[in-house]
Amino acid sequence: MTPPNLRTVLFFPPHLSPNPTTLPLLTALQSLLNVSYTATYCLRPDIFGTSHLRIADPATFADIIGADGFTIVVFAVKSDQRRDPTESSDGDRAHAKRDGELAQMVATGSVMAVDDEDVRKRAQWASRAGRAAPGQERQGRNDSDSNSISAALGELNDKLQALYRERQNPVPIHELRAFAVSPTHRGLGLGARVLKTVEWLLGRDGVGVLDFSRGVHAPGSSGAHLSSSLRTEMGGQVHGVDLDEVMKVWDQNRIADFAGSEAKQLEKDTASGVECQLGHRKLRLVAIRELGNEGYYQRRGYKSLRTGILPLGTWGSNAECTTVYMEKSI
Repeated sequence: MTPPNLRTVLFFPPHLSPNPTTLPLLTALQSLLNVSYTATYCLRPDIFGTSHLRIADPATFADIIGADGFTIVVFAVKSDQRRDPTESSDGDRAHAKRDGELAQMVATGSVMAVDDEDVRKRAQWASRAGRAAPGQERQGRNDSDSNSISAALGELNDKLQALYRERQNPVPIHELRAFAVSPTHRGLGLGARVLKTVEWLLGRDGVGVLDFSRGVHAPGSSGAHLSSSLRTEMGGQVHGVDLDEVMKVWDQNRIADFAGSEAKQLEKDTASGVECQLGHRKLRLVAIRELGNEGYYQRRGYKSLRTGILPLGTWGSNAECTTVYMEKSI
């Protein structure tokens, strides 16, 4: 397949809040996720059957990223017959942004911030689950299965408690969710593109790139040229932040004033040997070993932290399978 003309667009919670204006975007995301998850999960029909529903209602998509998260979408842009052929190439792009280029959604990934309270609650749950109930020892519950379960829960509790202690000098943690590539556009590196873009954003979050991007559509903002407007094949217009342009502007240091104070502090801390968390983030995700995607993420720098058993019926499963919790430092 010939590599498509791609646009990478960034969306924040206001772009994903359900209303008539955002419905074309939400419907397209729902379609892509359900088709992609079916193609991936149903490689193991013994576990996930022959179809997989990732999102039943497009109005619930905003729940995936929470209040502070974001969604990246890669679009394959097709020729726009409404362009004025008399315009220059620069004018073409501006005109296309005003009218909306015709585009197909081909890949996406969403990110949610995970806070310390979530870590604390998990640690408390593991601690309670790992303790024997009063009188339990007297009931003779000392068979090998119970011992194995207790040992596993105790180990999990130790890890979670250690993780909670680390939060005294917290490293911001984010979770990758709703990661999908269109089955008709696989093998083109689109999944890797989404991952690299997420990592690029998180790696620069400490010096303001996400705050800068959130302000593109703010009243009075001078970043109108960084907005993106596309027409989807399913109909309707979608509006977001042109992430390709944001990355270009940022890397050319054209917004140095915006992040100047943070960058100076980072340089000062680095020079003095102080461990600074400004540019340090952790990105986590959950893979399913039986689907073979653990190796995909390992090749891209993600480490397997621990495994668990997905209970029967979870995520529409017909059988148990192994979940792998993975992480990468950004």
